[in-house]
Amino acid sequence: MKKVISSVLVLFCILCLAPFSVSADTIDSSRSSSIHVNYQYGDVAITNSDVELYLLGTYDSSGNIVFADEYAPVSFNPNELDTMGLEVQAQKVDDFIISSKINPNHVSKTNNLGTCDFTGLTPGIYLVKYGVKMVDDYSYYASSVLVSIPVLQDDTYQYDIDLNVKTEREHIVIDQTPNGEKVSVPNTMDNVMYYGVLLVISVLVIFGIMTYIIKIREVKGEKNEKE
Repeated sequence: MKKVISSVLVLFCILCLAPFSVSADTIDSSRSSSIHVNYQYGDVAITNSDVELYLLGTYDSSGNIVFADEYAPVSFNPNELDTMGLEVQAQKVDDFIISSKINPNHVSKTNNLGTCDFTGLTPGIYLVKYGVKMVDDYSYYASSVLVSIPVLQDDTYQYDIDLNVKTEREHIVIDQTPNGEKVSVPNTMDNVMYYGVLLVISVLVIFGIMTYIIKIREVKGEKNEKE
């Protein structure tokens, strides 16, 4: 039976449950493993989106994680990191992969249900990356996460994992350019603040002009009274 875990729980399992330093007879490093990815946001399935797996390291004969040479610059000891530290480390590994132009070990696309499967995997530690997908007026995305295989659950190592993606979304405003092309513009608070500042400046300018006019009239009135 597959163990269902969210991306947050994946990090927790890496920290508290996943075996990075165990006796060799507790993990079958040759066991064929799998990850079932569920990429959704509520009832919205993120379809036809790339999902990439990067195998960072595997188990040695003592049951310890050994990072591949290409990932030596970003190797780490998961047992020394808390959940936040693992999230930061995942981003560092992601940035390193991009800058080093490293190709993924496995690539798949989500189907019409927003799911995809990776089978025949080697036990070890992986970075999982998700593609960005536009659906209607929203951009759906998820941060890369670290996943260990197997995961320890009820004193039993699970080699087949269901990964529920922690998906986020951002509303996108679609503008029309003069030539009819659509341009996506993020709907952020920057625009609200910008127009708010312009409104305040306009009010101050109008107030200043009105005050100046009133002062001029008062001065003229005083001169007329003296005359």
